[in-house]
Amino acid sequence: SWEVYAPYMDVVLSAFGPERIMFGSDHPVCLLWGRYEEVFGIVETFLAQRGADSRTEEAVFGGAAMRIYGLQLPQ
Repeated sequence: SWEVYAPYMDVVLSAFGPERIMFGSDHPVCLLWGRYEEVFGIVETFLAQRGADSRTEEAVFGGAAMRIYGLQLPQ
């Protein structure tokens, strides 16, 4: 459950802020623990429980990676 990881995610969010955090998984290794959706859901639920706004979610789930790696969405 997401609560197990919450103390660690709290430290990361506090130390780096959402603009410097990128969601990632060790897929397919995470399949030993659970489905990708479950891994994603842990972070998604954590952010929701911490009252993250849409800007924070966007940064963590793609915005930071796009900015850091200079990526653009296709037109």
